[in-house]
Amino acid sequence: MPALRTKGAGRLPIGSIAADHSGVTFASTLIEPGDSVDILLDGRRIWSTYAPTPRRNGTSYLAWPRPLAERLVGSGELGVRRSDGDDVIASGAVQIGALDEPISLVNDRGEPLMLTKWGRLARSASDSSVHDRLIADGRSIVDVLQAAGWAVVVTSGSLLGAIRSGDLLPHDDDFDLAVHLDADSPADLAVHCYALCRDLEAAGYAPIRHSTAHVQVPFHSDDGTLSHYVDIFTGFHKDGVYNQPFAMRGMLAESDIFPFGEVDIAGTAFPSVANPAAWLALCYGASWREPDPAFHFHVPRATTRRFENWFGVFDQFRTFWDDAVESGEIVAPVTADAEGLAARLPASSVVVDLGCGRGEISRELAARGHHVIAADFSGAALHRARLAGGRVDYRRINFIDRRDVLDLAVDVRSFAAGAPVHLLLSNVLHSIGLDGRANIFLLLRQALRHGGFAWASFPTDEARWLRHEDPSSWHLPLDWVEEEAARFGIVCELIAAAPVRDMHGTRTMATVLLRRSDTATNTDEHEGPNR
Repeated sequence: MPALRTKGAGRLPIGSIAADHSGVTFASTLIEPGDSVDILLDGRRIWSTYAPTPRRNGTSYLAWPRPLAERLVGSGELGVRRSDGDDVIASGAVQIGALDEPISLVNDRGEPLMLTKWGRLARSASDSSVHDRLIADGRSIVDVLQAAGWAVVVTSGSLLGAIRSGDLLPHDDDFDLAVHLDADSPADLAVHCYALCRDLEAAGYAPIRHSTAHVQVPFHSDDGTLSHYVDIFTGFHKDGVYNQPFAMRGMLAESDIFPFGEVDIAGTAFPSVANPAAWLALCYGASWREPDPAFHFHVPRATTRRFENWFGVFDQFRTFWDDAVESGEIVAPVTADAEGLAARLPASSVVVDLGCGRGEISRELAARGHHVIAADFSGAALHRARLAGGRVDYRRINFIDRRDVLDLAVDVRSFAAGAPVHLLLSNVLHSIGLDGRANIFLLLRQALRHGGFAWASFPTDEARWLRHEDPSSWHLPLDWVEEEAARFGIVCELIAAAPVRDMHGTRTMATVLLRRSDTATNTDEHEGPNR
C-alpha cells in the first residue's frame, strides 16, 4: 500500500489516520478540498467540517477546535468519512497525550458529546427517541400559540429537514418555530414578544428570553437535566425588508410568507410559510437542497449590529457556563466567602446568593439557620445545586435582563417583609460585564433599602491567559467597582486583598462590602482598610 510521509507521524499509509493534541492528519484519495467530512471517535460522529487542501505530501490536516482539543486525551479509534455517505475513508487507532485511558468525550452523566454547528460541545441528539420528543414538544407549543392567536410556523433547520426529507435533520438537537408579527417598530415587536412569553408561562412552560425578539423553551428529562429545547423566533417586515432575528435579514415578499401552508415532519403536520423554498434560499443560500453537516451560519456584521441595537442580547455566555458545569470545570466560589459572610450575619438573616453556581455556599449558610435565596444564570448549575439538597430557594436569573433582575428585587423585598437583606456575590462581578453589573447595583439599591450589605469577591489582576470567550478569565479593578457602584448610591468598603490561585493562575482576590450610601454605617470593627 502506498504511504505518505507526514510531519510528526512518520509514514502514513493511504486510508490511515494520525492525531495529536493539535489536530488530526489523514491520507485519502477519496476526498476533494471543500467536501463535507465527519470525524468519528470509536465509530460515532463528533465533528463535521470541510476537507482542507492537501499538503504537498498529499495528506490532509485539520486543527482541532478548542472544545475538542481540550477533551481529546487518551486512546481511541478515529475515523474520517464523507458526510454524504457511510464509507470510512481513513481510520486508525491513535494515542493523544500520555494518558493511558480511553478518550472520554462524554458529559458528567456519561452521555456522548459532539461539536455542534455553534462550535460547542453538546449531547448528541441524533437518536430517534430525542427526535420524537422534539417533534411532540414542538407540536404542543404550536397548539398553545395558535390557541392564543399567534401566527406560528415551523422554521430554520426544522423547516429545512421537513422540505428535504419529511423529517428532522439527522443531527438536530432543537426544534425551530417562528411567530410572524405585524409590528411597526422594534419596540412594538418587543411588547408582542413579552406577551408571547406570558402565554407560554400560562401554559406551564418556562421560556428563556435571549432578546426582546427571541425566546427559547427548555425541556428536561425525568431527572431534571436539560433534554432539548424549542427555539421561538419572531419574523416581521420593516421598510420592505424581511427580518427574523437573530441571523436573517433580506428581501422576501410577504406573499412568500402568507397565506401559511403545511409541511409534514415524521408524520406530524406543522404550519409553514407559503413558499418554503424562497425562505430557505434566503436563510441558507442557493445550495440549501444539498445536505451539509458542516454548515455554519455566517451572519453579516451589519445584520448582527442591527438586531443587537434593536433587541439587545440577554443570553451572553449562558452556554459557556452550562458547558463549564457539564465538563466539571465550573469556577468555584471563594471558600473564604462562606466564613467571612457568616461571621457578619445576624441570626436567621435573609441572604441572596447571586451567581450561586452549584450552591456550595448557599447550603452552608442555610445549614447555619439563614433563609437563603440562590440564583444563577446556568440551568445546569442550578440542577446540580438542587440535587445536592439543602433548604435553599433556587431561582434562575439573567443578570443581563433588567426585567429578570427587577422581578427578583420585588420578590426579595416581599419575602424579607421589611427585614434587612444581605447578598453574596462570590467570584461573580468580574464575569458579567458592565451591563450586568449595572443591573446588580440597581438590585442592591432596591434590596438594601432597609439596611443589610452585600459581600463580594472578584479578581483584580489579569489572568495568565485572558480570553474574551471565557468570562471566568476576566478581571475587575477595584476602582471600577467603586465608580460603578457610586452611580447607584452604593459605597464600597475593601475588607481584604490577597493572592488566590485558581484555574487562571495566581491573582489578587479583592473582598468588599457594598452598602447603600444612605444606610452605610461606620464599619471600623471589620478587618481591612476603609475606602
